[in-house]
Amino acid sequence: MQEIPEIVTSIRQAAELTGLTEDTIRYYERIGLLPYAERKPNGHRRYTRDQILGIRFVMRLKATGMTLEEIKQYLELTRQGSGALAERYSLLEAHHDALSAEIAQLQETQRIIRYKLQHFRELAGNPDIASNNCEVPGDSIHPPSQQDAAPAVITPEEARTHGIQTLHQQMPSGERRFRLLSSDGSAYIRTEAPGQGGWQHSHYHKEIAETYIVQHGWIVYAGMDAAGRL
Repeated sequence: MQEIPEIVTSIRQAAELTGLTEDTIRYYERIGLLPYAERKPNGHRRYTRDQILGIRFVMRLKATGMTLEEIKQYLELTRQGSGALAERYSLLEAHHDALSAEIAQLQETQRIIRYKLQHFRELAGNPDIASNNCEVPGDSIHPPSQQDAAPAVITPEEARTHGIQTLHQQMPSGERRFRLLSSDGSAYIRTEAPGQGGWQHSHYHKEIAETYIVQHGWIVYAGMDAAGRL
């Protein structure tokens, strides 16, 4: 932002320093939002540095949602001097509290958008993740109950401390295998055939194995007991 000289010698310079147009400055003077500037003998406006700073402050109030009437009220209280200090404080305090609430709401919205962006990145890396759930963990608009609260994400590093690891491979044939492995020998495997739309799910536990095979609209289920019998 430009440095403000002690004396600003034209409305054009005042507009450049405040970011307003010349017409806007004239309009704000007419409605009493800004005091009329002093005039030089040639009729040109003349502003002091404090006046330019005052205009900038007024614009900040307006940019944060304070109405023109509220700003005019504040400026009138300012002209009354120290006797209206309490009223000026109350007015600014109320605006500050409203602004804080709005900022908190914007930050919550930003948090939700950030969550959705992360979810989209996960979907791009693994299209099999269910994408129908639009609920966001910790959404303050619809706060979940303790039972309905979204589960916390477990990182791969944390999973390994519990004996769980992942292993994903693409075979030379083009077949893709996605594995979730446990240290006790249990496993979940999804196998996808290359370019055919077929897939297979396998679950291996200590005592039983289950396999689901889907190929173009049909499904086969096979179960194996501890003795290896289907």
